[in-house]
Amino acid sequence: MNRRFAFAVTSCILLAAAGSLMVVLHGKSNDYTKSRSEELLRNEGGKTGASDGRQVPFEALDPDRPLTLPVDLDLAEGIREELLADLLRKADTFSRYPVHPGRAALQEQMRQETMAQTFEHVADNDNIRMLVPAMGSIPFTPGCYPADLRIVSRATRVRKLLADAGESSAAGTSRFYQDQLRALSESFRTAYEEFEKTLRATSGKVRLKGLPEVQKQRLQSTIAVYVLSEIGAYDALPLLAKLSTEGKPNLNRPLFAGSCQVNPVFLLYSMHRLVKSLPEDDLTSEARRARLGYLSQAAKAGIQEAQPVTVPSWKAMYDENDSRSMLPGGLAPPEDQPTIALTIYPTLHKLSGGEVQELLHELRVFVEEAFPGGK
Repeated sequence: MNRRFAFAVTSCILLAAAGSLMVVLHGKSNDYTKSRSEELLRNEGGKTGASDGRQVPFEALDPDRPLTLPVDLDLAEGIREELLADLLRKADTFSRYPVHPGRAALQEQMRQETMAQTFEHVADNDNIRMLVPAMGSIPFTPGCYPADLRIVSRATRVRKLLADAGESSAAGTSRFYQDQLRALSESFRTAYEEFEKTLRATSGKVRLKGLPEVQKQRLQSTIAVYVLSEIGAYDALPLLAKLSTEGKPNLNRPLFAGSCQVNPVFLLYSMHRLVKSLPEDDLTSEARRARLGYLSQAAKAGIQEAQPVTVPSWKAMYDENDSRSMLPGGLAPPEDQPTIALTIYPTLHKLSGGEVQELLHELRVFVEEAFPGGK
């Protein structure tokens, strides 16, 4: 396996080096062709080809006529050797270390974890350290909707949780995450108030050694909601509807959570997916009308469809977040690497705070009709 992987990687890198050299030579060729054509136009006669009636020489018009390129061969050779030497060094590193040491350590730890332990450790520094490079220019801030989108779709432990959910009963998985959300709901308010008190006492200058407890709980809550939506846990809708009434949302900046346990936009879209896919046979006529009312409002607000994607699983040697895959050649995971399907939520950045709250209200109306008494 390692020998095949090393050969494949080396081949990709050599092709990338050759491509880089061709780009250099192609640029020189284009510059020369332009200057040569201009020189011939000034000094020679030939066929008429210019739109303004000027005489364009035959050599400038004939694409098949060979040109002698004034390429500095010593320079080109030096560039080629430097590229090859650098890329071959990296290929050798890939062949000896196909898995990033940090990823390998995280995978080994996760192999020994139950689903409950993986969820408990989802906000640990080892998981976050592997995720942060994939955040790009977006700060790692649970509760900020753009950050939440990156976190749930790229975190290694989230992919493990989705894999665990696929191997467990849907009913048992739904109960587990609903229990986690209820427990977090009881402790989140205290954690939020304590953090706000610390911010006021220090004028916002808090020296953090790790993720604050309030952010850990918000991260866990967001991931719990995401997994419930991914597995189609319709029975969780009453709990999610209740969650949408807790905390004070930031109406002026709806992409931020305010004092809510889960970002309202993230919660809205997670419920949207469940409500839209809920089998119609399970609904009363009143619930069907309520769902049509919500879906009509969602269409007017411009709610887009989510994007299902297939990505490397937590067991893969490296994934699309690995910085090494950004080298020339775009090293994709080998075909025999395990994958997992997940959903990437739309950006929804055009929704106003008022629209978000109106849509959440319509969702709660539907849930009351579809699940009388919260059942």
